Amino acid sequence: MNPSLHNPTAALRTWWQRTLLMALLLTAVFATSTQAQTTVQLGSGTGSSTYFPNYYNYNYSYTQTIYTVAEMNAAGAAFPGNITKLRYLPGASVATTNWKDWVVYIGNTTKVGFTGASDYIAPSAMVQVFNGTLPSNVTSGTWMEITLSTPFYWDGISNIVVAVDENTPTYGSLPSWKGYSITPSTGSKGIYFYQDSGDILPTAPTATSQSTSNTVAQIQFAYAAIPCTGTPVAGTLPANTPTCMGASSTLSPTGGTLAAGLTYLWEQSTDGGATWANAGGTNTNATYTTAPYSGPVSYRRTTTCTASSSSATTNIAAVTLMAAPPYLAFTGSYTQSFESWSNRCSTTDVPGSNWLNTPAATDSSWRRNDQGASAGWTAAGSGLYTPTFTNGAYSA
Repeated sequence: MNPSLHNPTAALRTWWQRTLLMALLLTAVFATSTQAQTTVQLGSGTGSSTYFPNYYNYNYSYTQTIYTVAEMNAAGAAFPGNITKLRYLPGASVATTNWKDWVVYIGNTTKVGFTGASDYIAPSAMVQVFNGTLPSNVTSGTWMEITLSTPFYWDGISNIVVAVDENTPTYGSLPSWKGYSITPSTGSKGIYFYQDSGDILPTAPTATSQSTSNTVAQIQFAYAAIPCTGTPVAGTLPANTPTCMGASSTLSPTGGTLAAGLTYLWEQSTDGGATWANAGGTNTNATYTTAPYSGPVSYRRTTTCTASSSSATTNIAAVTLMAAPPYLAFTGSYTQSFESWSNRCSTTDVPGSNWLNTPAATDSSWRRNDQGASAGWTAAGSGLYTPTFTNGAYSA
């Protein structure tokens, strides 16, 4: 017989114990979820941004800003994940009454920079993540937060574009957002549009004033990485990686699972894959840098998902000696101007594809007369002579 059926105190105690256990479990789940979310900040310092995220001295404005995957990685975001909030940093304390109506879009993009105001990204290539009003005031030095109505999935490999469409038909005082400057490899980091005469359509933005800029707003993303599950995809390595004697190679699989919670182990074989051992040096990163080449070695990488304890291994990658360049057949005389050098076994070590420079570096290596530093010459600026060329502007 269950004594609790005849003991109200025992039954109540049992109910409270179960209730407490459930509350503790829910608290643990909530705590785990909270800990998984991090703040990713792009940009810092005391600089200001005039036009980004938008320009308040006019009735309407629209901007697009590209934040690169390299910036995300440097800020601690290395895996696909969900962005749930955006934050911008005001440089002044003002009311938002005259510029409070925002529509925000975010997208994954391969674009590095904008070549001009007409080089915008269409809303159809982005996700509308917010359509509402800002807090009634912003405070200097305190991040203004926007909770996204639709979390944005960042794929972990693309750049991110953030577009802000401000639609309040009045203008107000400038809150002086904090900004930073970066010059991308192509184009400009941001584009902006502003005018008084009418709303600006994100589908075909144009305005009386529009341009590009490399100074954009500092931003924070509330970001949660997505953990791995099940058996990961190992990825594929190049079957053969030619290298130079004494040179190192960097191996990086393509097409593998990208997620939080993965661990890696690189192995090497000197007998064509018959036996394996842990690779030397740092062998637990996603990529692996080999030792200086002294003979053929094969490599592979095993990826393990810690949550499932499941693993997968890549194909075998052979690192072999690079073949000598082909002989250049010619009849009569041959002229080499030594103008444009390229990389073969070292930095700028050959003046053409039919040359081999041995050794590839140190004082005994050839270089263009102004590129000795790439070989590690101990006195790159000495040994002056004249004339320095007879064809073009350089010599070896």
